[in-house]
Amino acid sequence: MRSARTLLSAPGAALPTTERHRAGLPIRPDSARFGQRESTVRILAIDPGPQKCGVVLYDTEKRRVLEVWKARPVPELLDEITLRIKSAECDLVACERVQSYGISGSSLLYTAEVFGRVRERAILGGCEFVWLTRRDVLLWLDLLGAPGNRDAAVRARMIEMHGGERATAIGTKRTPGALYGVSSHAWQALGLAVAVAATMQPDRAL
Repeated sequence: MRSARTLLSAPGAALPTTERHRAGLPIRPDSARFGQRESTVRILAIDPGPQKCGVVLYDTEKRRVLEVWKARPVPELLDEITLRIKSAECDLVACERVQSYGISGSSLLYTAEVFGRVRERAILGGCEFVWLTRRDVLLWLDLLGAPGNRDAAVRARMIEMHGGERATAIGTKRTPGALYGVSSHAWQALGLAVAVAATMQPDRAL
């Protein structure tokens, strides 16, 4: 299947429905794929945690991070979602949905609660909401079989897709790059934003 990396270099390319189905992704029209919308889509992407979350506001047309928070406390994040929706500063809220691969500890359960609160806040605010699991994100970033640390792999892929080199992608305070300010859990939020930009799928039923 074609990954988000491929779509960034060829945004008009469409992924056949059969490939999406085999990949375990929801089948959606390709007309709303990354780079094919008439207007800019600003994605507020969230990597949830039990108490703090990594957050980025990503512009899909400029392919640039507009704002970033590496560890936003949950109450502040919920208020931020409401503020961004009311001020029309984001067109879509995306959040990574946690998965359990066995016994679920308290941290995972609390994170699942945060996901639900984020989803509720976005929907009540009238904003489109999208979710992907970590596996979905890795799949769209062509990293599902990547060796080593997955977080480091996502960070490296984001740099590769936004300039190719760290100095270009991140830049400096004087000459900021497209990913300037991204750090810690915000890298995972950025990976989510880019994956969602590739799929542009609406909210799936829980």
